[in-house]
Amino acid sequence: MKFIRKEIVGTPRNDRPFIVRYMPWFTDRICLNIIYDDFGLLHSHPWNYFTLILWGGYKEEMLVNGKVVTKNRYTGYFTYRKKTQYHAITPLKKNAIVTGK
Repeated sequence: MKFIRKEIVGTPRNDRPFIVRYMPWFTDRICLNIIYDDFGLLHSHPWNYFTLILWGGYKEEMLVNGKVVTKNRYTGYFTYRKKTQYHAITPLKKNAIVTGK
C-alpha cells in the first residue's frame, strides 16, 4: 500500500515543476509542498486553507482591494486564508518547503 502520494503542479520549466506536493493517501487536503518556481499567475484555492513555511521563504503577491500588494514571507510564517484570496508566490531562493491544509 502506498502511504504518500506525489503530485506535480504546473508544467515544468527549466527542468523544474512549479510545485511538487506530497500528501498522505487518505486525503488531499493536508500536504507538504516543495516550491521550485514562480507559476506567474494570481490564483485562488478551491477551499479555505492555512500555510506554514517550514524552510526558505517566498515573495507573495496578493490582490487586496483591487491592488497587488507584495510581501516577503520567511521560515515560520503562518497564515490562514479564505478561498477567495488571490495570490501568487515566488521562492526567494532555490526552493521553499511549505505545509498546508
